[in-house]
Amino acid sequence: MRKEEKKNVEKAFYENFGTYGRRRLRIYLKNRGIKMSENKISKILKELKLEARYKRNKIKNIHTSNNTKEYRAENKLNHLSKNERDQEIWSIDFTEEKIANKKIYICVTISINTRMIVGYTISKKNNSQVAIETIEKAINKYGVPTMISSDRGSP
Repeated sequence: MRKEEKKNVEKAFYENFGTYGRRRLRIYLKNRGIKMSENKISKILKELKLEARYKRNKIKNIHTSNNTKEYRAENKLNHLSKNERDQEIWSIDFTEEKIANKKIYICVTISINTRMIVGYTISKKNNSQVAIETIEKAINKYGVPTMISSDRGSP
């Protein structure tokens, strides 16, 4: 590898505050008229002991496993009659946000019929107690629904 290539990769890396990995660095360099393969950029980054600040999320595919069906409950919402669908049904879900490099969890209960948020809780923890607290808040404010649906942590 030539010194010029190393210099270009290192300069691009630091210009982007160490957040770009090999894929984005290749595009960044290409836009500046410097052609280089991802493999070459990878080798240079390794040699210079540079590592992107943020790693790529690895997504686990639960749908390809042979035994996932036995662990999944059927979706009862698909089998409701018209009369049952008109009754109050809530859905609950968690979302994760990063604020100032700290994770917070937001648990939201939404009415499926009206699309209105009936309860929410913001917490530093992602556990069942937060979900229970959210549902209790919603019940205290709006009464008991006919059904509460959850995705059970699916991606």
